[in-house]
Formats: sequence, structure tokens, C-alpha cells
Amino acid sequence: MNEEINLIEKECSLCDNVFAVEIQEDGKYENGHYFGEIKVPIGVGENIPTGEKLWGCPVVNWSGKEKTIEYWECDDCFNKEED
Repeated sequence: MNEEINLIEKECSLCDNVFAVEIQEDGKYENGHYFGEIKVPIGVGENIPTGEKLWGCPVVNWSGKEKTIEYWECDDCFNKEED
């Protein structure tokens, strides 16, 4: 049984390189690592502290507009060792 494979291009959220992701009929994919959708601040606004901390860092809310993007990493960035 031949399974149809679709290729889509995605941009790495870390290095901005464009890479091809193979999407199979069953929804599985190869090449790249998908982490879901995240909201990024755009335009004018400011970070408003909530008074909470997460992993020792202050949590803030963005007062301006946000854009939702898919967070992908290419294989090179995903496999890169931290310095």
C-alpha cells in the first residue's frame, strides 16, 4: 500500500532557515520538530509584571497586540548542544 506524502516548508523559530517537512497521510511527519503554537508580541505595548515567577523568572503580560505562530525547530537546532 503506497502512502501519499506531502511536503510543506517551515521556518525554524531559532535560526530562520527554511526546511521541508514530510507529512504522511496518517498525520505523522519527518524532519523538524513541532512544539505547538505560541503568541508573540507585535507593535506597541509593554510588559506588565504579574507578580508571579516561573522557573525563577518574573511573569509578565503583554499589553499590546499579539500574533500566533507555529513554533518549529530544524533538526540542526534541535540537536545542537547548549554551550
